[in-house]
Amino acid sequence: MITVMKIHRLIPLAFPVLLFGASVDEGYFAYASGDYNRSFELLRSCGLGGRPGVSFLLGKMYLEGLGTLRNEAEGVRLLSAAADGGHSGAAGLLMDYYAKAGEAEKALRWYRRLPEAERKNRRLEAAGLYRLNGENDRAFAIYRQMSNRYRVPEPTYEMGRMYENGEGRPVDIDAALMLYRAAAKKRYEPAEYRLGLLLAERCREEARTWLERVAYRFPDVPDVIARMRRNCPEQNLSE
Repeated sequence: MITVMKIHRLIPLAFPVLLFGASVDEGYFAYASGDYNRSFELLRSCGLGGRPGVSFLLGKMYLEGLGTLRNEAEGVRLLSAAADGGHSGAAGLLMDYYAKAGEAEKALRWYRRLPEAERKNRRLEAAGLYRLNGENDRAFAIYRQMSNRYRVPEPTYEMGRMYENGEGRPVDIDAALMLYRAAAKKRYEPAEYRLGLLLAERCREEARTWLERVAYRFPDVPDVIARMRRNCPEQNLSE
C-alpha cells in the first residue's frame, strides 16, 4: 500500500507530514503520479491559508508550467509565501531560480534563508554566486575552506581560476598552475584541461599528457596541441 509519507518522498522537495484534507492529499498523489493538471486543480481549489506545502507545490507548477500555463511572477509569489511559512524547499527553489537568471544578490538572499545543513551542502554554489556578485574574497574563503577540509578538487580548481583571471587578487599564473595540478591529480577534467592549456603556452611537453586525457570532452584539444607543435620547436620543448 502506498502511504502519504512515501508519496512525499517521491516529490523532489518534502512537504509537511500533516494532512489538510482529501483534496490536498489527492493533489499530492496526483503530482507524484505525474497527473499535473489534476494536481493543480485540486491544490488550487483547497485554498492556501496556513499551508506552505500547498503554496510551494503550486508555485513550483507555475514556475515550471506543470498543469498550468507558465507564470513566473505567480510562481515566485507563491514560493515566497511558502518560504515565509517555513518551507525550506521553497527557499531552495527560489535560490535556483534567481541563480539561473544571473541575479546573484537575490539568489544569495534565499540561500541565507536555508537551514544550516542545507546551506552547508550548497556552499560551492554560494561561492559561485558571491563571485558573480563581486564578493571575491568571500568566495575564495569558501573555496579554500572546502579544499582544505574535504580535499575535493572542484574548489581547488576554482581557486586556480580566480588566480588565472585575477578575480579579487593579482593574476598569478604560477599559483593557478599549482592549484590546477592539485585538482588534476584527482582526475578533475576541467583542471586537467586548464593545466594543459597553460603548460602549452609555456612550451611544456607535459601539456600533451594532460590535454590528451580530456580530448574527448574538449574539442579544441587537437588544435591546441598542433599550435604548440608549430610555436614550440622540439628543441624548445621542456619537461
